[in-house]
Amino acid sequence: MYAPVRRGCSKLKLPEHVREYLDRKGIWELFPPQREAVEKGLFDDENLLIAAPTASGKTLLAEMRALHELIESHGETRVVYVVPFRALAREKYEELTNVIEFCREKGLEPTIEISTGDVRRPIRELRPGITVTTAEKLDASLRSRPSLVEEVDLLVLDEVHIVGDRNRGATYEALIALVRTFREKVSLLALSATVGNAEELADWLDATPVISDWRPVKLEHRIVEVPSASEKDAKVRKLIRKCLREGGQALVFLYSRRRAMTEAKNLSRTVSGLLSEDEKKELRTLAERVSELGEGEETEILAYAVMRGVAFHHAGLTAEQRALVEDAFREGLLKVVVSTPTLAAGVNLPARYVIIKDFGMRLGNEIKPTKNEFKQMAGRAGRPGYDDMGLVFVLTTSNWKELAEEYVHSEADPVQSRIWVSGPQLRRFLLGLVAAGFCRQIADVMRVALNTFMSSVNIRPEDAVLSSLKMLVDWGFLEELEGELTATKVGHAVSQSYLTPDSAKFLLRCMEEVGTEENVVLPSITLCPDFQPAPISSKSRELSTLDAFMGGSPSIEADEVLELAVEEFGYDDWELERRLAWAEALSDWVSGSPDRSILRKYDLYPGDLYRAKDDAAWIAWGMSRLARAAGITWRSPLLSRRLEYGVPKEALELTEVEGVGRTLAMRLYRAGYHSVRDLAEATVPELTRVRGIGEQLARKILESARRLTGT
Repeated sequence: MYAPVRRGCSKLKLPEHVREYLDRKGIWELFPPQREAVEKGLFDDENLLIAAPTASGKTLLAEMRALHELIESHGETRVVYVVPFRALAREKYEELTNVIEFCREKGLEPTIEISTGDVRRPIRELRPGITVTTAEKLDASLRSRPSLVEEVDLLVLDEVHIVGDRNRGATYEALIALVRTFREKVSLLALSATVGNAEELADWLDATPVISDWRPVKLEHRIVEVPSASEKDAKVRKLIRKCLREGGQALVFLYSRRRAMTEAKNLSRTVSGLLSEDEKKELRTLAERVSELGEGEETEILAYAVMRGVAFHHAGLTAEQRALVEDAFREGLLKVVVSTPTLAAGVNLPARYVIIKDFGMRLGNEIKPTKNEFKQMAGRAGRPGYDDMGLVFVLTTSNWKELAEEYVHSEADPVQSRIWVSGPQLRRFLLGLVAAGFCRQIADVMRVALNTFMSSVNIRPEDAVLSSLKMLVDWGFLEELEGELTATKVGHAVSQSYLTPDSAKFLLRCMEEVGTEENVVLPSITLCPDFQPAPISSKSRELSTLDAFMGGSPSIEADEVLELAVEEFGYDDWELERRLAWAEALSDWVSGSPDRSILRKYDLYPGDLYRAKDDAAWIAWGMSRLARAAGITWRSPLLSRRLEYGVPKEALELTEVEGVGRTLAMRLYRAGYHSVRDLAEATVPELTRVRGIGEQLARKILESARRLTGT
């Protein structure tokens, strides 16, 4: 929708197949940073770093490079397109599909695949064509199949500035260092936002830099001083009305999920009166779809707002709901999206107006937004092909006005490496190098370490590497003899499970010293650092100790799990209470309690619950592998699958049937269907008596059940 019309450039030297591809997309002129990239070797097998603002055409450069290499190799090149976020993977997959379709029209047979999420299911092979994946998924896959690194021909690193992110940066940087060390012939195309040290990033990647501040739509910042925070609401409403009457769309950024919901609901009353009857009809259909994709108060508020042309967007929504909001905004159906800053970092969603309502907030020890967060949010202003100018409105009180001026007129901050201060992620990286067979000596590990970004800016890695390797030896995950490194049996299990060694050490202690029964495993999972708990209400819990939580079983020293967590990680009372509340919520989940009941009881967002159960299922699976490697009897064999599907063990078998998810499995179980064979012996009229099953779904269930039972 936002692709601009470009005309009048035919002198640039482009391969004929690339020119034909651009012609089909209606592109007759490249943007300045795109032209510079071509001139600096985009089609000459050169490593390039493109550092440019949002909407300056970086993704098109990746399409052109991938297309050229696929055509030149007769469809045999293997392109790996790495993104930092799953939502971005979906977006890039859809865009890169055009490249594959073009190649197939030329008689070639490359494929395109998307592989994100569950690290329990690693990438087994890289087929000729394009694989879109996340850094975590590719990193985890290399532990199970290290030879994958030899299959990477072109590595596209999207949002490569993410190496400076405190959460994901270490893994992204480690992956790049690994591939560059063990796949010397790999070609690199790195795409970055405008950062303060793009030249340093390029030097690290042995890449030619293409650095530009050019934007297809001019950006204008307007700092709006308001007397007090309470005055901001009226100002936002006024700006929204003006934007929509001009035919534009708006993004409003806030730092609170709850306030984003409230803001969207309030703004929907302003926007609804500016919609046409046709738009209202389409929005009613969209709202119905939103309601089908989730439960709870948040879904009800989202559907209410969507029906009136507004949505909120944050990580608490389900992935399907977020995708629906993003697509409807791109299509112009939704007029306003109120979001937390995560949208600015992860999804390409431009708007005519960007309104930064929360400027100068104190969150913990930080002032929000940070300068780079501000640049990311502001960069969403201006829709190429639709707007002559993107407007950024910064709403601030007088005491924060000077900082706002500084942000507007200063350059982005430089990217800083996180890898040597990342602790658990660094140890996971080093253990993986040895366990997967990439490194057999300390000198080999150092060779990889010297390929990290931090090392390239003259910060030596030796002390951090040696101290982390010593920890891994002390914990029993590695053995070292005169510089030779080998992974122990347990170390291999830790590496292939993709748990951090720090979490694995704690989980092993819990299993060895307390037990592996489900009522021990669940709190062990939520108390380990690899489980990253979203906000949750613990008010429903009247349990002051883990012993009470676990039912006071006389055979288990329940408080010992709690003591181990405090000993290992130094949790305070608030953190312990939060993590134990999650253990109880997950206990309700595997017992088959309805989603709506769990969401209400713990004041949760659907997206948070579903991510938590996915993480818990992965950690439980990892624990089972650790137990097997350590010779510990694992007494929770079904827990990982029950966490995945959210059903008690009695109903788990029903989820094997196609079309039967969590809710339907519980309804079928309560209706007397306790096994796949029970379903196979049913009839269509009998199944349609179960709420939620129509004739078409009944036939699908019967066909699947009979296939599974061979009847």
